[in-house]
Amino acid sequence: MTRNSERTRRALLDAATATIRARGTRVTLAAVADAAGVTKGGLLHHFPNRDALFTAVARDSLDQLHVRVSALVDLSENYPGKLLRAYIRALFDQELDMFGQSDYPGLWGALCVVPGVAEILAEDNELWQRSFAEDGLHPDRISVAQYAAEGVAATVQWQQKTDAALEHAQAAIIAITTVNGPIDGGRGDS
Repeated sequence: MTRNSERTRRALLDAATATIRARGTRVTLAAVADAAGVTKGGLLHHFPNRDALFTAVARDSLDQLHVRVSALVDLSENYPGKLLRAYIRALFDQELDMFGQSDYPGLWGALCVVPGVAEILAEDNELWQRSFAEDGLHPDRISVAQYAAEGVAATVQWQQKTDAALEHAQAAIIAITTVNGPIDGGRGDS
């Protein structure tokens, strides 16, 4: 078989993600290379140091989320908030494995100590905020729905939730996005 640089890079990113989830950023490059089935020299060919590898893991994870959100946009929803609803569906999507054994919030907790990752996350958050705002939903609804969905993603790793409980949470959060207007403490939308 011929070597495939992109396939090797993908294997390294997947192995690094899995080992960081399991062991945090204490993981060695040799352990990542071994998990990917390549030599440490092969890893260093693609990523010259740990920070470069971990930064690439952060970017790759965010890129995967963006791709999944784009795939989940329902074009038949002809009312504000369709991007945010896709984002919520992506966070609850088993295919993306946000709520599986992946310890998604733990991955970010580990990666945030890597130089440059906090900046990558801040830039990504600004992009999401601009994109959600352009979709026409009231800013209060955006904040409540986004933080609620991300909160479920962060807490589900410590609490056993049934599929039915997660489906109910997803439906309740999406319901927040279906009416345009400020959230006013239950007095009705304006």
